[in-house]
Amino acid sequence: MQEPPVSVPEPTRARQTEIDFGKRVRQFREAQKLSQSKFAELLASKAGLSIDPSAIARIELGDRSVKLGEARAFAEVLGSSVAELVGEDPRQTPVRQIAELRDRANEWMRRSRFALRQMVQNMAEVQNEIRTSPGALVAFSEEEDPPADVEDYLLWVLGRIEQQAAVGPFATAATAEDARRLQLIAEALTAHIVKVGLDVWSGEDAASDEDDRG
Repeated sequence: MQEPPVSVPEPTRARQTEIDFGKRVRQFREAQKLSQSKFAELLASKAGLSIDPSAIARIELGDRSVKLGEARAFAEVLGSSVAELVGEDPRQTPVRQIAELRDRANEWMRRSRFALRQMVQNMAEVQNEIRTSPGALVAFSEEEDPPADVEDYLLWVLGRIEQQAAVGPFATAATAEDARRLQLIAEALTAHIVKVGLDVWSGEDAASDEDDRG
């Protein structure tokens, strides 16, 4: 007679919480490229918790219960919260929020690189058209004193850009020094894009289009 299969009881809610906690600790730790030994060192130096790397391994596997003080120390070092580590906090953690904001900045960096290249290319086409038909400037310009030739037109464009730059896109910066650093980043990106464009037009090898990383 065949024996009935042995049923494995489902883990209790408390037990499942410990298992989920261990999984999330491991996810956060690996996302920050921390070994279990390095994580143990940070727990000691930043949170005052003395714990062996082997104990961390058991916690991550769900084989060891976690004390409340340990859970708080884990959350502090990982830039999270106890609630999130047990899967009950829908809010963004500082680590995840910084990563998402960085990725968003990288995406806009890529877009701005393409947009500026397109703008410079279109401006070059405008230059050629003006040289071919200089009188056309007067026809489409709404200025009281419209530019008369290519040189005047480029100076007019530069003046418009300087007027807009005077307002500045860095109003969200916390301090004037932060705004200055952001402006340096924007200027460096612009200079790089323009240099790549000039290299292309001069026949030199252009820089590779690898993704920028913030």
